[in-house]
Amino acid sequence: MFMISNLNTDNGLSSSRVYSIVEAEDGAMWISTKRWVDRYNGQLVSNYTLATEMQYSDASGRNIKLTQDHYRQIYAYDNKGKVYIYNKVKDTFVLRCNLLNILGGSIVLNELLVDEKGNFWLAMDKGLYCLSASADGKEIVRKKAKGRFILKDTYINHIQFVGQRLLIGTSKDVYCYSVATQKIAKKISGSSVVSSYHDVEGHHIWLGTFHEGVKVLTSSLKKYVFYN
Repeated sequence: MFMISNLNTDNGLSSSRVYSIVEAEDGAMWISTKRWVDRYNGQLVSNYTLATEMQYSDASGRNIKLTQDHYRQIYAYDNKGKVYIYNKVKDTFVLRCNLLNILGGSIVLNELLVDEKGNFWLAMDKGLYCLSASADGKEIVRKKAKGRFILKDTYINHIQFVGQRLLIGTSKDVYCYSVATQKIAKKISGSSVVSSYHDVEGHHIWLGTFHEGVKVLTSSLKKYVFYN
């Protein structure tokens, strides 16, 4: 039997539409909604806004998600290319970069990963981009930004680290990128992968596809079977 409780706007949640949930080191649950980011400590909900100079345009169709780095720092990002980090001392989210200003043009940011060095791996409609970490911890601006496209002019749905390799799910194919050798190879053709789970003990990678059910690879990223 499952015990079900409901955390919603009646309890202080900023919106009933939730996009992602992560757990902090102190056990608090961070929740990203259509409006803001919320923190639930088991009793109370605290709301956090994400500062923007484009309040009205960002509010339209904005999707906010959360991720954590190797040190479990909390990052918030939206589909329009803004990335924020949670500052524990100031108890607020601080803008780290605005991809619109760095790369130019329109941006659709689908997913963000932060590696051990603090580099941003950005899955976008324009491709997969690696943005180098800012040494001073301040906002990364265009004239100081250092980065490169790993895969360009390809719609990237999903990314996940598998050891020192990066699994890349696009709208058509699945790639594997070696961080050590900086080489990329196609592993599966004709599949739109939108999610994944790495079963470390079972040595399998579960891939959630857009219209083909689940595909399961070995951790060597060489073989796969289908579960439709």
